[in-house]
Amino acid sequence: MRRWRNWALSVLLCAGLATIAWPMLRDYRAAAALMAVQSDRRGPPLVAPFDAPARRRAIAWRDVPFGGCPALILVDRDLPMLERFYTDDKQSVRDEAKWQRGRDKVRPMRVFGQLMGRLASDQLLDRTPDPARARCMVAHLEAWAKAEALTGNVSMMTSSNRAWFVIINAATALIVLKQDHSISKSEARPIERWLSALAWSVEKFDDEMYQKIRETPRYPNNHVYWAGAAAVTAGVAAQDVRLFLRGIEDGRHGLQQVDAQGFLSGELWRGGRAYRYTLWGAGPLALIIRYAEANGIRLTEVNDHAARRLAESIIMTPASPQAFERAAGTAQIDPWNHMPLRTGDTDFAELLAPLGLGPRIEAYAAPYRPVFSQMLGGNLTILYADPAKVRAAIEHPGTRLTDPPL
Repeated sequence: MRRWRNWALSVLLCAGLATIAWPMLRDYRAAAALMAVQSDRRGPPLVAPFDAPARRRAIAWRDVPFGGCPALILVDRDLPMLERFYTDDKQSVRDEAKWQRGRDKVRPMRVFGQLMGRLASDQLLDRTPDPARARCMVAHLEAWAKAEALTGNVSMMTSSNRAWFVIINAATALIVLKQDHSISKSEARPIERWLSALAWSVEKFDDEMYQKIRETPRYPNNHVYWAGAAAVTAGVAAQDVRLFLRGIEDGRHGLQQVDAQGFLSGELWRGGRAYRYTLWGAGPLALIIRYAEANGIRLTEVNDHAARRLAESIIMTPASPQAFERAAGTAQIDPWNHMPLRTGDTDFAELLAPLGLGPRIEAYAAPYRPVFSQMLGGNLTILYADPAKVRAAIEHPGTRLTDPPL
């Protein structure tokens, strides 16, 4: 009897271990297959979560006029002197004057990123894409690549803004151009090199910044997720598999930080801005998940489906914030009864909704479509939402949230 009981326990233990190990093995097998692309260019390429021609056939029902190409706005290779604007050790209280001076210095990055995102989104929604729009995107991307913009001596705030406004938007635009065959290989090559170098530079900067604090609750936090989102998008745009997989691991590290209640532990230390930084980190994590899923890596299952727990905790916290405020140790700056407050607060939901992680996520995203992100590639509804929902969102837009100023 004891022998049978031990046998049964062994079977159950093996089954439990297999349940845990199989998703990890499957992901790493997918990653190994992707790594083969580097040594065998006949292998499958990295892919984006959208395909421009197929997406256009599914969602485009009208011509989108192109209003002309704005003048080039460039930044230098170096941008080292930006002030730190937080005044407390939790980086929760900011000096508004220093914060505004920093925003003024990086304004060209925001203008460039928003332009790339808008043009890429319009390119997908345009039933008969205007070639002048594609040439405009190419011209701006070529100019920044030729200048080796932001690849030199930069400050922490500059490095963050590279991920927030430049890399993801530029990579998305380049992916669309390549999918549409609107850019030649010779034109694309220097842009790819610049994007890859820029994304690796952000990763290196963050590595050095976090070297001293890896054992603290601050690591990893949203800087890692933004670097990862930049890495996966630039990795696909440039077909840099090592860069792409580095971004996937950044996302995996982030999802491992989601606790049993669905809170991002790496953001709870931010005190009164803990919820704001949770929202800030959820968007790039969601983008990494979409790029991973498109390439056969199931990050949605990491840490017992942490992506779903995180999304649902964000959605449910404003109605019952006590648990979050206890975890953060303080009241939050956000007025719970007015959430979501601004564009960006629904980005994570728009990105995750098509993955079928739960009805709450779709219900949270729907009233605010179309969702445009200044940082995650443009109009997320056009790029990523269920095609059946795009036309209704464009023709009958929902509640418009406040845009941060350029």
